[in-house]
Amino acid sequence: MQKNSYSLGIIAEQKAIQILKEKGFFILFNRFQVGYGLDAGEIDLIAVNNSINLLLFIEVKKRKNFDLALLSISNIQMQRIYNSAEVFIAQHPEYDSFDCRFDVIAFNDDFDFEYIENAWGFN
Repeated sequence: MQKNSYSLGIIAEQKAIQILKEKGFFILFNRFQVGYGLDAGEIDLIAVNNSINLLLFIEVKKRKNFDLALLSISNIQMQRIYNSAEVFIAQHPEYDSFDCRFDVIAFNDDFDFEYIENAWGFN
C-alpha cells in the first residue's frame, strides 16, 4: 500500500524530531502557524537548546531525493518562515536573547537524511 505525500511528510517530521532530540534539542512546537491565506506562515519545527542559548527554526522536506527536497524551498517560503520566527520571538520574549538559526532536514525516498545547519539567514 502506497502512502500519500501528507503521511510521508508526517513520518519525516517525526524522524526529524528524533534527530533533533539526539542532538540535545527540546521541541517547543510542531507546525507553528501564523496568519491566514496568502500571508500565512508555518514553521515545521521549533526547537531549543537552553544550555547553549540556541533556538532553531527547522524546515522539514521529504522528496524523492535531496536535491529535489532542497530545491522545493522557495524564497517566498523562506521569507514566510522568517516572518513567522519574528512573530514567535515576539510572543515568547524569553528567547529574545537566544541565537537563532534556520535549519533544514531533508529526507529522500529511503528516509536517509541531510541536515543543513544555517540553511538561510536574513539581515
